[in-house]
Amino acid sequence: MIDREYLYENYIVKNKSQRQIAEELNIGEGTVDYWTRKYGFTFKKSDRDRLFNLKNIDLTDPIFCYYAGLVATDGYLDTKNHRIALRVCNDGSYDVLCRLRDYFGYGRNVFSYSRKSGKIAHELNIPNDKIFKELEYMGICGIKDYRTFSLDWYYASSSDCKRMFLRGVSDGDGNIRKTSGIFRMAMKSESFILNLLNVFNNDLDFKDKYDLKFQTNSTGVKYPALELHKQDSISLYKFIYVGYEDFRFLDKYNTMLNFR
Repeated sequence: MIDREYLYENYIVKNKSQRQIAEELNIGEGTVDYWTRKYGFTFKKSDRDRLFNLKNIDLTDPIFCYYAGLVATDGYLDTKNHRIALRVCNDGSYDVLCRLRDYFGYGRNVFSYSRKSGKIAHELNIPNDKIFKELEYMGICGIKDYRTFSLDWYYASSSDCKRMFLRGVSDGDGNIRKTSGIFRMAMKSESFILNLLNVFNNDLDFKDKYDLKFQTNSTGVKYPALELHKQDSISLYKFIYVGYEDFRFLDKYNTMLNFR
């Protein structure tokens, strides 16, 4: 076994070749190659911004589940290049995306863009095969119009993973009405809304049961939607906003506080 810190210092920081390290340690080059891949040191110093903390790419980790909820509702999945892009413009979203970047050990910056509305959007763009595979195992794949998530994965998850996934979903495409505190959500994927209704009707301790609705936008297009009653909306907020204080979009969180 080659020590992780030693390999990082020599292979990544000092940019030594696998052959050089093998000669220094008097071992085979194949052994060095095995441990570089084992530790996730797939890329050299010249491209070190693509290094990741592979331990944190895990669907049993609540923070990864929060990221997955954001991706499921508000992310772009580039299947060909295994690239995941998140672009959001909520209050506090820049800080949250930076924390997610650091959580993955990713070296690139979170970028900012000006929208026509005058708002500033922030983007975290990550290329990583393992993230793609974990998301696919969770049932999160394809274009957003038809995206969903696996109920089998959800119901087998821990309470913290469930709450953080639902927080990510709420931060992504959920809407908390400022005047009433009611939670609403609409998106093109009917399958996603139906699965979310399944969760709300069967897994959370809500007072009422809910059916699929349709919401018409300003151009007359109907979107599958759901809307919770106020008491159940508050129950949802009490569940999803427990702990993990560093991963909250402040505009939605502060709106929720008025009704919690």
